[in-house]
Amino acid sequence: MLFKDFADYLAKLEKISSRNEMTEILAELFSKLATDEIKQAVYLLSGRVAPSFLPIEFNFSVKLSVKALAVFFEQSDQKTLAEYKKVGDVGGYIESKTKTLKPFEITNLTINQVFDELEKLALLSGKNSQTDKQQIFIKLLKQLTPIEAKFVARMLVGKMRLGLSNKTVFDALSWAIGGDKRQRELIEYACGVSVDIGEIATLALTKGVIALKTIHAVPGTPVASKLVEREKSAAAIIERLGDCFIQPKFDGLRVQIHYNKQGFAAKPKKSSDLELFQADSELETVRIFSRNLESLTDMFPDIVAAAKKLPVDNIILDGEAIGFNVDDNTFLDFQETIKRKRKYDVVSTSEDVPLQVNLFDILYLNNQDLLPESIETRILKLEEVFGKNAYSMPQGMFKLAETTLVKTTEQVEELFNKYVQMNLEGLIAKDDATLYKPGSRNFDWIKLKASSDKRLVDTIDAVVLGYYFGEGDRAQFGIGAILIGVYDRDKDRFLSLTKVGSGFKEADWAKIKATLDEYRLDELPDNYGINKMLLPDVLVAPKVVVEVEADSISISKNHGGADKKAYSLRFPRLKVFGRDKNAQEATTVAELKQLYALQQRK
Repeated sequence: MLFKDFADYLAKLEKISSRNEMTEILAELFSKLATDEIKQAVYLLSGRVAPSFLPIEFNFSVKLSVKALAVFFEQSDQKTLAEYKKVGDVGGYIESKTKTLKPFEITNLTINQVFDELEKLALLSGKNSQTDKQQIFIKLLKQLTPIEAKFVARMLVGKMRLGLSNKTVFDALSWAIGGDKRQRELIEYACGVSVDIGEIATLALTKGVIALKTIHAVPGTPVASKLVEREKSAAAIIERLGDCFIQPKFDGLRVQIHYNKQGFAAKPKKSSDLELFQADSELETVRIFSRNLESLTDMFPDIVAAAKKLPVDNIILDGEAIGFNVDDNTFLDFQETIKRKRKYDVVSTSEDVPLQVNLFDILYLNNQDLLPESIETRILKLEEVFGKNAYSMPQGMFKLAETTLVKTTEQVEELFNKYVQMNLEGLIAKDDATLYKPGSRNFDWIKLKASSDKRLVDTIDAVVLGYYFGEGDRAQFGIGAILIGVYDRDKDRFLSLTKVGSGFKEADWAKIKATLDEYRLDELPDNYGINKMLLPDVLVAPKVVVEVEADSISISKNHGGADKKAYSLRFPRLKVFGRDKNAQEATTVAELKQLYALQQRK
C-alpha cells in the first residue's frame, strides 16, 4: 500500500468520532494491507515503530521539529515558531504551509518505505543523533504530499489526534476477519497474553482466529497484568467468592520479571522483525516490566542480579517491589519506593533505597505456560522454586507473598487486621479456581483496603488533565492546583472529577509543574469532558496518574462535561503523584459508580 493511501485513511479517522464508523474504516484498511505491511501499519496507527513494550521511541520534540521545519522552509527559527504557534499543531502547520509551496521531490513511497525511515530515526542515539534525526525528517518531507507530511510529523511528536483506542482496533480486526465483533474477546485475550498488537493483527488477518488460540506466554514479551475489583468488607468478599485465597496487598511498584537462561534478543535491528538481533557484549537474560508495560530493566540492576541466580531455565514472575529497611525489616513509604524508578544514578539510588520483591504469582516456568492453570496450581509452582517458607525469610531479594486458603468472614477479617498492623494496605482475595486472565478486571480478584470512617473504602487513581496557576503564596510556583479526571471506557473519554490543591508539600510544586509541562496541550482534546467554567489554565495530555484520597464521592453538576450524571470528590487530598499506571488503568467511571454505591451502603 502507498503511504498516501494510508494517510487518506488516517484523515478519515481524524474527522469522525463515532466508534462504529471508525471500526468500519479501520476494518477496510486492514483488509487492503499486504501481509508484510500489517505490523507496520498497526504500529504507525499508534504513532510508533515498535510494540509498546520495547523502549524504542522517536524522542523528537516539537522544538526539534520546528528547527527542522525552519530548514525545510528556508526561513528563520523565530518565524517558523511564530507560524507554528498560530496553528498549535505541527502536522496541521506543515499541511497548510506545504499546500502553498512548489512540490520538491514528491514520490509514491510505500508504507514500508516510510516505516523504515521512521524506524531508522527512532533507533538513532548518541552524539549528533538530533542532527541526523532532523535530516531524516527533512528528507522525508521532500518526498511527501501535505497530508502525508502532516501525519508523519504528528507521529514523531507523539500527537496523532485520532482518538483511537485498543478496543476500536480489536473491533476492527474482528470485522476484517468475520464481518462482525464476535471475535473481539478472543483478539483482546491474545493481545493480553502477547502485548505485541502488530504480531497479533498479522496472525489474525493472515491465518484467522484459529491461530490466535495457539498464543501463549513467552519469556521476554510482557503479559498484560491481571487487575482487581474492590469490596467494602470481608463479608462481601466471602459472599461473592466463597472459599478463596488471601494474599497481602502491598503498596509498591508492580513488576513482571522475565528470566531466560538462554537469553533474549537484546536489541532488535528492526523492531518490525523481532527475530533479527544485534550482537551484544553480554547476553540479555532478564527483562523487567511495569504494570503498564514500561521497561524497567535498566532501573533495577539489583533485581536483575537476583533473577540471574534463580535455579530455573526460564520463568515469568508477577510481584510488587517495595522499598525495604533491612535494619528493622519494615517497608518504606511508596514515595520512597518510587525514587527507584529513574533512568539515571540507578546504582547509588539502589543503595539508598534497597528493594524487596514480594511475589504473588507465576505465569511461566521451565517452558510451561501457566496462565491456563488455577491459582492453587500456580502457587504450588512458586513454592517449588522458592520454598514454602520464603515469606518468613529475613534476607534475600525475593519473598513469597503469604497465601492462605480461607472459608469464613472471620478468617478474612483476621488476615486483614494482621496485614494492616504490618503497615500494608490490606489484602487481595482470589477465587480459588481462577485462571490468570491477562488485562482483565473482574470479581475473581478483589481488594479490601484499610480506611477510616471518614474516608472512602479505597483511594482513587485519577488522571491529571491540567493545572491552574497559583495565587498568593503559590504564585511563585506557577501552579496552585491540578484538575484530575477518570476514564470512561465505554465512551473512550476522560471526565473531570475534581480540583486538588492539598496534600502537596511546598517543595513539590515546582517538580509537579515541570513534570506536567512535558505533556502540555495546545487545545482541548475531543475526548476530554470538562465544563467551560472549570477549564484549567494549562491542559495536559493524559499521561500522569495520581492517587487521591477523599472523604466521600458526591454527584456533581459541574464535572464530567456534558454528562448528565457525573461524580466529584469531597475534600480530596493528593496521596501519591505519579503512580506506575497508564491512563486506561486508572479508576474508571464504572469503578467510581461502584465506590459510590459501596459508600451509600455504609
